Amino acid sequence: DKIIQAKEIISDCFIHPPTIAQLAKMVATNDFKLKKGFREIFGASVFTHVLYYRMNLARQLLIDTDQQIKDIALEVGYSTPQHFSTAFKKHFGAAPNRVRKNPDLAILRM
Repeated sequence: DKIIQAKEIISDCFIHPPTIAQLAKMVATNDFKLKKGFREIFGASVFTHVLYYRMNLARQLLIDTDQQIKDIALEVGYSTPQHFSTAFKKHFGAAPNRVRKNPDLAILRM
């Protein structure tokens, strides 16, 4: 199925994902069908899936490595640590530095 294929593409390149138009072209469909199909099958938008993958990786890196937060921000696709921290806190309800100290604060959610 084209929507499943699109999700696989996103999971493989979520750091620098294709645009909706590019993704639709890659799976031989149009933007509208891709977005609609994604919501119907997965219950969330394409962007939500990209964010989920980024936040999951960021959480793992915070917990499992000693990388600086600014380096993690760049690694998961954010142009600035501030944008990353804002998105991370919005997603998990706790700032990256707090999660690093207490991983239980970050519960994954879609």
